[in-house]
Amino acid sequence: MNSIAIYCMAHLWEGFIRNSLKTHFGQNVFKFAGDTFEPFWTGAAVLLVLWLILFWMHRRKLYLRV
Repeated sequence: MNSIAIYCMAHLWEGFIRNSLKTHFGQNVFKFAGDTFEPFWTGAAVLLVLWLILFWMHRRKLYLRV
């Protein structure tokens, strides 16, 4: 329902979310499975945060219209 919102958030906030996660949880938080899987776990964490934002928007019936 908020496809425009997730599109904009994914392109504008991805770096901010990734840097914030590394700031709050430590620089090596996603290296627990090795350097090979670090990008996978980083992307999964960013995706989870974006999904939680969309879930919050849906629960409060906040939808973007164009």
